[in-house]
Amino acid sequence: MTSSHITKLKINTVIGKTSLKYEGDILKRVLELPNFVLNKRAKVIFKKKKGITAVINKSGVIMIYGGKSQNDQMDILNSILDELNSYGIVVESTNIEICSIGISGRLKNINTLNLENAVEVLRAITKVEYEPEQFPAIIIKLKTPKCCVLLFANGSFVVQGIKTIKDGEKAINKLMKCLMNSKGVAIKGDISL
Repeated sequence: MTSSHITKLKINTVIGKTSLKYEGDILKRVLELPNFVLNKRAKVIFKKKKGITAVINKSGVIMIYGGKSQNDQMDILNSILDELNSYGIVVESTNIEICSIGISGRLKNINTLNLENAVEVLRAITKVEYEPEQFPAIIIKLKTPKCCVLLFANGSFVVQGIKTIKDGEKAINKLMKCLMNSKGVAIKGDISL
């Protein structure tokens, strides 16, 4: 379900975390297997599914990057467990905790955002960065909900660092409320509360 100010909302990526329970040095064991490689930071990388990567550290914590849902996260975890079990490495894992979700979408009925004016309006409620020569969006860092929002002149947005989609909707609604209260200084289009 999307809020009244958002259209075309989609999940771009999910980051999850879990732990492996294993007696001994898990990194040493998995490095003997074909689908696991060591990276520069002494962490093991497992990549079996396009767009999803799992990083295993020495303590057995696995960070799973990518996918569009918790089911995608579970699929990669199960692939890791199946691979380990097929080589006689018996491990248990805890449930996956969603650490971060990245979403994108468009603001409904927005033709154009005047980013310079939007920056001035939004600075009243939060930290805002805008360097049009370097990046074509406003970078907005909210404390509640804690996230980072990229807001583009055409009304597109990206929200990173949220735990739920509802948090993303709250962030966008908070920004829209602020922009709309500015008497349309930053917005061109047919919008209403």
